Amino acid sequence: MFKRLVLWSGLITLVLLGGLFWFLDHTPPPVEKVGKDVIAVTHMYKDGTQRYVGEVKLPHSCYSIRQEFVRDPMDDTRGTIVITSTDKLLEMRVCSSISTGYAFDVLTDSEKPLTVTLTLDGVEKTISVRDRPWQSARGTTVNDPIGTSPVAIPESKNDGTPKVEN
Repeated sequence: MFKRLVLWSGLITLVLLGGLFWFLDHTPPPVEKVGKDVIAVTHMYKDGTQRYVGEVKLPHSCYSIRQEFVRDPMDDTRGTIVITSTDKLLEMRVCSSISTGYAFDVLTDSEKPLTVTLTLDGVEKTISVRDRPWQSARGTTVNDPIGTSPVAIPESKNDGTPKVEN
């Protein structure tokens, strides 16, 4: 009887410890939150094309935005994501008065890593650039894993200045 009690308590202990170690091993890493005034930009690279995707918040839902990537004519390693918003409050029938996110997606050709800034209506904004594999519209990766292409990885700074990983 005593042997069965020891055996069962040992098995229960092993199962509980195994479950605990499995849980600790499979806990996802903490998500880094970007500050309220920082715009999160995702950078992707494929076949000499740099893609920058993100979202800007505007005061209500009746805006339209125009987006473009402008290269610095003096320095081919610098560029600016230029976003211009137009308030269409008087033209729309229904608008939401809550802050609304507007997605942007710009492309530029460059084999070299770029230092990127973002302006919204002529005002330069602070950005946090994250490097990710190129995604299709369905969210599947369509290029090589990170680190095999010449891409900018500015994860250590919030000013958009990239560091190059070889």
